[in-house]
Amino acid sequence: MIPLNPQQQAAARHHDGPAIVLAVAGAGKTTVMCSRIAHLMTAHQVNPAAICNLTFSRASARDMAARFQQLFGHLSGSNQVRFSTIHSLAYQVVSRAYRLENRHIHLIEDRRQQLYKPRILRAIYRQINQTFPGEDEMEELLQQISLVKNKMIPENELESLNGAVKRFRDIYLRYESYKKANHWLDYDDLLVVTWEVFSRNPTLLKQYQNRYLYWQVDEFQDTSPIQWEIIRLLTAPENQLFCVGDDDQMIYSFRGSSPRLLLDFPTLYPEAAVYVMDQNYRCPQELVTASNGVIRLNRQRYAKEAISQAGSGGQLEIRSFADGKQQLEGIITKVTQWLQQETASVGLLYRNNLSAVVLADALHEAGISFRSRDLKMTFYSHWLTQDLLHIIDFAHAPHNLELFEKIYYKLNGYVSKQMIAWLKQHPAEKEKPLLNHLCQSPLLSEHYRQKSVKELARNLKSLTRQTGEGIIPFLVDQLGYGQYLERKKQISRETAFQLLEMIHWLSRSIHQPLQLRQQLLDTGKRGNDPVQISDNQTTPRVTLSTVHGAKGLEYDCVAVLDVAAHTFPAPGSVKTALEKGDQSQLEEERRLMYVAMTRARKELWLCCPQSCFRESLQESLFVSEVRHALPEMFAGHFPSLTKGEAVIHQTFGPGEVTSVSETSVGIRFHDGVRQIARDFLQKVLVGKVSS
Repeated sequence: MIPLNPQQQAAARHHDGPAIVLAVAGAGKTTVMCSRIAHLMTAHQVNPAAICNLTFSRASARDMAARFQQLFGHLSGSNQVRFSTIHSLAYQVVSRAYRLENRHIHLIEDRRQQLYKPRILRAIYRQINQTFPGEDEMEELLQQISLVKNKMIPENELESLNGAVKRFRDIYLRYESYKKANHWLDYDDLLVVTWEVFSRNPTLLKQYQNRYLYWQVDEFQDTSPIQWEIIRLLTAPENQLFCVGDDDQMIYSFRGSSPRLLLDFPTLYPEAAVYVMDQNYRCPQELVTASNGVIRLNRQRYAKEAISQAGSGGQLEIRSFADGKQQLEGIITKVTQWLQQETASVGLLYRNNLSAVVLADALHEAGISFRSRDLKMTFYSHWLTQDLLHIIDFAHAPHNLELFEKIYYKLNGYVSKQMIAWLKQHPAEKEKPLLNHLCQSPLLSEHYRQKSVKELARNLKSLTRQTGEGIIPFLVDQLGYGQYLERKKQISRETAFQLLEMIHWLSRSIHQPLQLRQQLLDTGKRGNDPVQISDNQTTPRVTLSTVHGAKGLEYDCVAVLDVAAHTFPAPGSVKTALEKGDQSQLEEERRLMYVAMTRARKELWLCCPQSCFRESLQESLFVSEVRHALPEMFAGHFPSLTKGEAVIHQTFGPGEVTSVSETSVGIRFHDGVRQIARDFLQKVLVGKVSS
């Protein structure tokens, strides 16, 4: 056995029966899982071919297999131990079951083939909704279908999911019907079919139960209900099940996982051993204290505190920036400093992919090599981006009726459907500006109508003369596109302003509006390259990733971008907690922040822009929580309170201030109003929060 601490030793020596291991970030869980395999083989003579380790990504399976060979490759039969994703195991099961019935698997997950899941779903969406889905809606549709399968949601409950994707139930049922008629499967179907096969074919199930006698499950907190049902079937009746996870790192509820599964494990298996590994070997004391202070505010968790074994000297900085531009400039400066340390690795993390677009552009401009994980450059096809490009195109081609029909109601000018119909019935002379021609319509007999159309024509002409950073503000303010966004409310105000700020940044160096399209296309093309190396560097030491994509990884230095209210935590999570008393969304956002913070080995930067495209941003709740966790580092930051403001209490959660007196503050929590003495406020209140 390799050197292990007492907690790790206890878990690694577990032999019989079910066990759950609660491993905090940086606790060495992979080492423990590998050590336990070796212990089973050497101390208990377990056949290595009878041990199966399940992970939830191919990269994790490869990494664990490589780690096991590195540590214990000298053991006889070490190459017979199985390391697999649950989907890979399911594929094997379904293949075997289908062979018995003389059938073949036809997967629709290969983008190189015509029968590719997103292509099929786009076609179905268009058939049902009479329009193509945008990239965001397409991603939401794929997530919702996966959620239905993973949570085993019955058909009669599909209506509850209709809000996120228009006519989701109809799309889902037609998709399922198409697949069934053509004998197609997607990845999630592999899980469903495996569960169905095992449920109706006890003989095949028994073969797998006899083949693998010892099961280990990594990242157990990410298990979905359908995956859990398969695991329970496979491990019965002996229940030689060893699960390793951390309820504080459960961040995949959109895939069906829930902290309840891990929390309820001892109830499902009363005989289960419970091991706690709370020693963090990655993060220094300062970062562990801060991350502990944040995550302990969650209620749905095991009560545990990580203990740093990496010494002290960690640096944590909360950096405020006037706007997104200053945030980028500050990050470029900081990354340049970090890279002066010869071997330093840098992780630049963000809640949403939109944050990465301008970041990648700024790094490219600064000549800093980087690699990106799960970066999706879908902004170009977003309807808001296309709106702006269509307006610019029409400004340069004011005779194009097809273009004008796409944008007329999104601009100032009070152009109506009747006016568009008149233009179609009374075509203008070739190359004559449509708005000039429209002024001849009897529909514009009133002076004010004609005046507004003429003003729109003048503004569109002025748009063609705008350059660089003047283009997007002119579109939003002078042409009235900002008012249209306020009326439309199809996306949140925060998302709209983040998109506008991103395009505003990317347009800063162009000389005329028509160059914007190519600038956006070039940015998207660069962003889709996972590794970008500058002329003067070789292997990138900077990684761009969503926090979800960074889970399981670590870096010497970490910067978390856009830590502001309505971005991180995500819009709606605080509001749901305040208005409905449901903290599940907020707790998942807090787990996401915990994951981000615990990626850092030495330095952590929390970057907090105070505005986004001229819109003021409130401070993120999580910034208040970090300050509350480290009062000696952030003394004097507690804000004054006024009636109507939202706050977070370390025990009672979100609440609203109902009264303020010289001696106490009244706060309405979900279970009623409580009076809190002013002397205790700073001890029990984490801070204010924007809903």
